[in-house]
Amino acid sequence: EVVQTFYLVTDQPNLVFAAYRPTEAYLNTASLVLDAGDGLRVGEAMKAGTTYTIVSRRPNFAEAALRAAGDDYPAAVRAAYLQLPDNISERVRALAQSLTANAPTAYDKAVAIRDYLLTIPYELYPPPQPPGSETVDNFLFVDQRGVCEQFATAHAVLLRSLGIPTRLVAGYGAGEYSALSGYYT
Repeated sequence: EVVQTFYLVTDQPNLVFAAYRPTEAYLNTASLVLDAGDGLRVGEAMKAGTTYTIVSRRPNFAEAALRAAGDDYPAAVRAAYLQLPDNISERVRALAQSLTANAPTAYDKAVAIRDYLLTIPYELYPPPQPPGSETVDNFLFVDQRGVCEQFATAHAVLLRSLGIPTRLVAGYGAGEYSALSGYYT
């Protein structure tokens, strides 16, 4: 169980921040809905000064269970999470194959790709992507450094190129703790 309390210092859209899987919400609102992407939404924009608490239950899956999950993905999952643009380079696809050649399960393939990506330096200000270049190819083979969005995109593209449905989700980190306010900013 994870309890999160948020204090909004600026006006925000109607998205309610919450770790996966929210089970309880303590928020002064007339409506709270789960949107199509499993995000929580209220009926209007969130105002600065709003404080709310969300209780989430984080699943903790054992490696053995993840390895045993199989690869018989429902058609709706394959349709939604295997899409790739036409310009994914052959060397990106070949890298995915070579990194996972000895990985017997989808879980092991995801771990092998993760471990490879962890060898690439993180840099807050990577070079700008050249116009017309393919994003993942440029990140993996040209710049060989980048920010979190590039790592996440590369991981998703490499997995999808192997036929492993992958959902890319972006969000917020915890921020920095302020001893003065007692909040994370």
